[in-house]
Amino acid sequence: MNFIIINLLAEEQQAEQDRARDPFKLSLAIGIGAIALVTAVSVLLPMFAVNYRIQAAKLRKECQDLETEQTAGEGGPLRALKEQADDFLEINRSRRLCAPQLALIKNLMPDSIQLTHFSLVTTIETEAAGGSPADESAEGKQPKRAARPKTVEQVSLRLEGKAISSRPQPELEATAFQQILETNAAFQAYVKKVELRSVSGTGTTTEDGDTGPYVAQFVIDCQYKERQ
Repeated sequence: MNFIIINLLAEEQQAEQDRARDPFKLSLAIGIGAIALVTAVSVLLPMFAVNYRIQAAKLRKECQDLETEQTAGEGGPLRALKEQADDFLEINRSRRLCAPQLALIKNLMPDSIQLTHFSLVTTIETEAAGGSPADESAEGKQPKRAARPKTVEQVSLRLEGKAISSRPQPELEATAFQQILETNAAFQAYVKKVELRSVSGTGTTTEDGDTGPYVAQFVIDCQYKERQ
């Protein structure tokens, strides 16, 4: 008599392995997982966005309150510092540097010219700006800052010295120096007018009775271009 042994456990294990290797089920599981992930992200993102918007609005309001507090009134510390910094920048930009021009005059001056004195005179004319700041106090707003007055700066340089020549007309040396200043392109970039105000010549006599070099005293005015 022959016995037939059927191992049902092995068949069940084989069936489970076959089901595990089923590509359709694997794809279905991956798809379900992806859909679940997208759904979770789509639900959480609006929540994070709303939270960030609330925080941004809160920070913006705090910044506006701080700016209003600093600039409130004419004596606000931030406004006062800004106006002072603007004044310093305006002074720095508007100041006139004369050292380059004086160095240029020294290079243009011939050997026959000797400067004994020079003076730089600055005249500033102020014109009131038109209009007035609007009075907004009735509406609860701060009044605007008054417009700066218009200023015109006029600078003149006076050169005093003597022209020395071996010829009886030393005045010609002063005139030649004045013409050099008038025709030099680099100097004319700053100056609009060079005028020989006065010149007077004299001669000198040595102990032996010989006539020495002739000397002429001169005054030259250089009118700088106006600056606003």
